[in-house]
Amino acid sequence: MRSLPVLILIIVVLAILGYFFFIAPGDSAPAEENSETAQQEEQNAEAPDAEATRANIVGTWQSNEDEKSVRVFKADGTVEDHYDGEVLSSGSWEVFTDPAVDPNVPVIEGATYLKITDNTEVFHYTVAELSAESLALIYLNRGGTLTYSRVVE
Repeated sequence: MRSLPVLILIIVVLAILGYFFFIAPGDSAPAEENSETAQQEEQNAEAPDAEATRANIVGTWQSNEDEKSVRVFKADGTVEDHYDGEVLSSGSWEVFTDPAVDPNVPVIEGATYLKITDNTEVFHYTVAELSAESLALIYLNRGGTLTYSRVVE
């Protein structure tokens, strides 16, 4: 029964991504516009999303699937994964909107990417939802969705 809301979330996210991938490109700027100028404007338009994500993701997040699992994003770019009060792993995190930053992520128009480097492993996500209370990450390697609630400190 718990998988139904996750399935619905995945379908909604895929529908939104499908819209941006298949339909939105037809709504692009006129052909005579300088492509370099268009790229610069696109990067400028994306920057606030990345900056807002960087600012809003900082904090402690408890997994909605397992209350003992907690992920802490720190302002200095470090991340810790805790389980039942113990630190299991630590590493660094980075948010970006330009897939050229990391050739290991698929190009998803309008996506905000989250890269977590944990010792020798690298995990790539897209940020599906981020609010003051909730965080949803789509794991790009396997397609699963991780959902969290902010821990009020």
